[in-house]
Amino acid sequence: MKQTEIKDLLSIPLRLASIAVIFLLTYFVMAQDFKLGKIKENGYIENTQLLFLGITMIILVVLAVKYTTLRLYNIILALFFFTHFVRENDARFEDYLFEYAWNIPAYSAVLVAVMLLAKNWEKYLNQLYSVKESIHFGILIVGLAILHLFSRLYGKKTNWMGLFEIIDAPMEQYRSIKDASEECVELLAYSIILYSVFELIFVTKKLSNPTKSARQD
Repeated sequence: MKQTEIKDLLSIPLRLASIAVIFLLTYFVMAQDFKLGKIKENGYIENTQLLFLGITMIILVVLAVKYTTLRLYNIILALFFFTHFVRENDARFEDYLFEYAWNIPAYSAVLVAVMLLAKNWEKYLNQLYSVKESIHFGILIVGLAILHLFSRLYGKKTNWMGLFEIIDAPMEQYRSIKDASEECVELLAYSIILYSVFELIFVTKKLSNPTKSARQD
């Protein structure tokens, strides 16, 4: 076995440890809101979602500035998660500005992304192709699927109404538990997405130094 292959195997426990730390932090945050008995708009879970999104965007912007290899891919991802960040802050925009004020920065980011893709479509496809087999991309897809698909199905009103009708719980209690559960699933998705961006750091560095990688092989 080559030395580089041994190093790759040694990265497995490091990856497991990193994921464990992120998940433990996620659990700790959830536990704080559970102690309060209610998920608030400015509670621990909501703020940690914003924190994870913020760190995700910062990493992507830094990678885009520092490395040209996946610059467009990283910029598009950063704009994509910026729209999530703005959407998660919709209440703050409406409190300090006006109703649906969050639409302005969110759709502005979408417009910028569309313009970049229209102008550099082939370059984007090439960069997307270069990461499609990476650990980063697989984890990213899982995180996005949990965020946009599973969390919505999991939080369907009909599922929870059926459960609470059986145990004869009041509607106020049903709503509180349903919202708390759905927000926790979303936080889990954001934590997975954050880890996928950590993996993207290594992918970007490796693709930016093909000569070094070939020499090690």
